[in-house]
Amino acid sequence: MSHYNLTICMPSNRDLIDSRGSISSAINFCDLTNSELIVSDNSNDIKKSNYWSNLNLNFLKYDSEAPSDSNNNWYNALSKSEGLYAGVLSDDDLILNIDHPVMEYNEIYNNNILGIKPIIQLWNGSVGAYNINNFNISDDTAKLRLISYLNNANGNNTTLYSFYNKKVFLDLLKLSLSHPTRGGYTDWAFVAGLVSSGKILVDSSKLLLYKNTNWFGTQEYINEQDRKLYEKAGLNERLYLFGKLLRALDSFIYVIRKNSPVTREEAIDAAFYIYEVNFKGFLNDIKINNINYNNFEKKISLKIDIASHIEEKLNLTLDVIESLDSELSKKYKIFYESALETEWGIIK
Repeated sequence: MSHYNLTICMPSNRDLIDSRGSISSAINFCDLTNSELIVSDNSNDIKKSNYWSNLNLNFLKYDSEAPSDSNNNWYNALSKSEGLYAGVLSDDDLILNIDHPVMEYNEIYNNNILGIKPIIQLWNGSVGAYNINNFNISDDTAKLRLISYLNNANGNNTTLYSFYNKKVFLDLLKLSLSHPTRGGYTDWAFVAGLVSSGKILVDSSKLLLYKNTNWFGTQEYINEQDRKLYEKAGLNERLYLFGKLLRALDSFIYVIRKNSPVTREEAIDAAFYIYEVNFKGFLNDIKINNINYNNFEKKISLKIDIASHIEEKLNLTLDVIESLDSELSKKYKIFYESALETEWGIIK
């Protein structure tokens, strides 16, 4: 059994000044809770490296030669962890230990509880603390957990920053390295993969302060931030219009992946559900912004809607992607094959 119950994994890109508060809070947390801290630093800040590398803390692992790519940096941090549960902490957020844990981590780990969620408090400089994420996801099936999550999240995807069973989390992160774009816009699909994998319980003795600087403001500002994620991922500007269709496909693949810890029947049922939920959102986007889509895109989307078999829906979805970016469609076939260990469109 691991010496540590919890591991904080911090993929860090900020310099010493901007990341010091977050790393210090994580060190204090780990000292009080006998937890482990992995800092995977790709900032190339010598002062930062010297400062943290010279600390003599047996629970701290500091890697100053981390991968430059953010996805690989997450994976690098998590792969070095030894805790039963591992969670990612951004290097501008803070984590605090408030009291003794309300649950025995070894006990819930042995009872196949997937995740431990600290109370997550959202913060923005203009208003201070303004929202809280403190709901359990304790339903018995993958589909019901996804329904519960979507109903409770209300646009807040910070459950990503919970502590998860290390093996399940690491397997998902490894799969994410095969994603066609590795774009930051894929976080909802990734969390769908996590939520479908098991129950996530709140530990009210822990508090994570999430500094929300990018997703706070007018809807126009938030939409622009979202659009930038697609541009940063190297996608052409029109693909932003198909964001919910891409999320439908990404979520389907993450949930139905071959190494999901739930039964195949349960994973397939949940994957069908999450595809349909996101696809209906895409249809609504077409309805609201009809002028932004050409006749082919409208017609094929209606075909997807009325298709009776998921295999047909997947093939038509790929046809849409092919019409927008032929290279992207090829990469999706590879991603699908990596996740399901079978050819595109085959479900078993």
